Amino acid sequence: MKHPKQILYKVSTSILFLVFFIFVLPTGLLTANASSIPTIQDLTQGKVKIGDVVDKSNVETVKEYLPTGIYELVKKGLVLKMGENLPPEQTLPKFFMEATEKNKGQAVIDDHKCVYLKDGSLWPGGLPFPEAKTGDEVMANIKYGATMDDYRITPYRMCYINKEGQIYKTSGLDVTYVWTTGRLKIPPIGAIPGEEEVRWKCMPLFTSPMDLKGLGQINIRYYDEVKKPDTGFCYLPAFKRVVRVSATTYQDNMGGSDFTWGDQEGLREPFTSWNFKLLAKENLVMPALKGPESVINPDGSLAPEIKFTEGYKFPISDWATVPMYTVECTPNIKHIYSKKILHVQALPYWGATGQVLQADIYDRQGRLWKVFSWFEGSAHMAGGEPYMLPNILFMHDIQTDHTTQNWFNMNPQNGVSAQDFTLGKLIERGR
Repeated sequence: MKHPKQILYKVSTSILFLVFFIFVLPTGLLTANASSIPTIQDLTQGKVKIGDVVDKSNVETVKEYLPTGIYELVKKGLVLKMGENLPPEQTLPKFFMEATEKNKGQAVIDDHKCVYLKDGSLWPGGLPFPEAKTGDEVMANIKYGATMDDYRITPYRMCYINKEGQIYKTSGLDVTYVWTTGRLKIPPIGAIPGEEEVRWKCMPLFTSPMDLKGLGQINIRYYDEVKKPDTGFCYLPAFKRVVRVSATTYQDNMGGSDFTWGDQEGLREPFTSWNFKLLAKENLVMPALKGPESVINPDGSLAPEIKFTEGYKFPISDWATVPMYTVECTPNIKHIYSKKILHVQALPYWGATGQVLQADIYDRQGRLWKVFSWFEGSAHMAGGEPYMLPNILFMHDIQTDHTTQNWFNMNPQNGVSAQDFTLGKLIERGR
């Protein structure tokens, strides 16, 4: 005999997918109707409602809908304010939804976890697998389903928070990112000539404090990581020298923070270094896909409306029910982590930037070590199109009770040149 909650979940899920395929925008595109997603009130049979607050006193009520790490953080003082998501058409550019619909059913994934069209050509853009059935397909959505062609993050403030909840140090960064294939908006459309072997290029660079200023990396992720592994360099300003970035360098600490260079976006490391297993597709309580336009001022200071608990450890933010893929990631190289459990958005048209909303990260002994989350998604307009952009990147070390928070404004579609991602540019900017 199935539990009533299981029956309710299966019925709700069936209704959700039915609505996905019958609700049509005026443009004729299929899209997810946010109102069809079971709310926290539906999942808890009215025990928790939108507008309620979940904290350590009542967290058991929603425990089955929380990742392990978030449950542990609530017991440490994180507060979940139950909110609602924005509808997808207010969070994604129209051209991305059009590309997803146009190319639906045409994506194939090869033995190297690369996505192509059925005719063997490069993936042209949009989400490759709106209904992913394997861990590889979920992760392919992240690699090949970007909603923008480039972005720049500035200002970018990294806050180091001790176990007493006090910010004892801050750092500033400047991050640029460009996709060279699968481009949908900024010319050249498709692939940048001469860059067809590349998927994206990224350059994070510390701008403060003085002991970190100039420390930066160039990372180049190739379309086929087996044929051509990542190219990367790290500039060390204190020694005025450049070192090559390898698969193990991604495991190095990022500027004294709780992040490694490979922790950004949940998993920035080469996917070929990991094996992926899809564990479940389920409705979970996650940071709501909705938030303020900005959480950080141009001078790097935080917006005054942002509130915290336990000193500055945990931002108070809206949380909502979001359909998620749960993917177990295990490294196939020697690694500081034994596994990561990624929770990845499962709605067919929500974008890939910030798609890993939460991750539980385990040490070599299999103990929970770190908890990763995006907070405060912001509906941002660029070129007349809406983008759902994250504002806060959060990592809490469960074992030391130490926290690092990255606060930033992400600016999409700047026309970033792929030629700016060179060793000479890295050294020039680092000096």
